[in-house]
Amino acid sequence: MFAIRNLAVKEKNMPDGFAAQAKNLIETGRIANPTASMVRKREQIGLSKGQSTATEDVQKILKKTGFSKIIVSK
Repeated sequence: MFAIRNLAVKEKNMPDGFAAQAKNLIETGRIANPTASMVRKREQIGLSKGQSTATEDVQKILKKTGFSKIIVSK
């Protein structure tokens, strides 16, 4: 099953939701951005706002694996 899914993605045949999440991952280092309520909750318990500090690292990994090339060209 995974092989079929992976083949479909290589052929750029994927759900729009998956493509949107993947593009967000490439651009921000996250699949989904935190909502305002999530940010408030993090601040209430003494955590940072949740800004991604690993964006460059994620982008390097996605580039080396070829993932970013597949998604960007969809």
